[in-house]
Amino acid sequence: MKHKLSIEEQTGEKRNRKRERERERALHACLAAASMMCKGKGKAADNEYSTRVDSTSKHEPPALPLLVIISTIVDASALAWSGGSRLSFPVNQRDCNMMRRSSSRRTSSGVLPAAATASAGNKAAAKEQEKIDSFFAQYADKNEESCIGPEGIEALCQDLGLAPTDIQILLLAWKLQASRQGYFSLEEWRRGLKAMRVDSLEKLKKALPGLQQEVANLYTFKEFYTFAFQYCLTEPRQKTLDLETACQMLELVLAPRPHLTNFIEFLQDQTEYKAMNLDQWTAFLRFCEEIKPDLSNYDENQAWPLLLDNFVEWARSRRTC
Repeated sequence: MKHKLSIEEQTGEKRNRKRERERERALHACLAAASMMCKGKGKAADNEYSTRVDSTSKHEPPALPLLVIISTIVDASALAWSGGSRLSFPVNQRDCNMMRRSSSRRTSSGVLPAAATASAGNKAAAKEQEKIDSFFAQYADKNEESCIGPEGIEALCQDLGLAPTDIQILLLAWKLQASRQGYFSLEEWRRGLKAMRVDSLEKLKKALPGLQQEVANLYTFKEFYTFAFQYCLTEPRQKTLDLETACQMLELVLAPRPHLTNFIEFLQDQTEYKAMNLDQWTAFLRFCEEIKPDLSNYDENQAWPLLLDNFVEWARSRRTC
């Protein structure tokens, strides 16, 4: 029994020594191949490959990344330690060059498309701005090329088939966030038309009706309504609108809301007020949204401007007559 165990032990030791030699050969092969790739050994095979590459490309393939080399060595080592008898690893320069080409393709597919996409996006944006600027130039003031003045806006209205007093023109000014009444700067034009995705007259014609739908939302309409007041302020420190301008703007932006006709008639009939401020302007919009046509739910004790108290008193007195 002792002699039999000794034979088994000897057989196991031989098997272990054989595996150890296989591991060492695998590691030597891995290191030799890595050395060839890193130091550029095997010039004869490399020249053969270079001649073949030069016939199709002027660029030398990039060197295999160190991470790929290490990863391959680790994989081969693991295979050897697992007792595998066959190793698939490049042991000549031609195979190394093939791995370089494969690595180059992987690198290109992972990095270059993103850069190419960004470059294509920049080109598209530049082309879009060029079209917007060209559209702007058609109406720009001859004496001030960075601005569309009243004459240019009038020409634009004619091309759009709209009157200068059409609410769509005011909506366009709101979308551009124009800072001066009757003027569109180049920066405002670029910003607004880019947001609208418009770069031509035909596209602008199609986009304008959509602005009316956009302000159908009460929250958005409040922004537009406030802009309409501020857009009419033509002086640096101006805080109020004269009643004539205020009435024209109210008719333009609020029609056909209830109370509007009577309120405009009241403003034209009374003599106490000569102008309207922003607080009165915004309060009247809330008045139209909250107060019933018969004024039955109007409470003078609430925080309404005195202008509206006077209007309600005026309207009620007319009904009792």
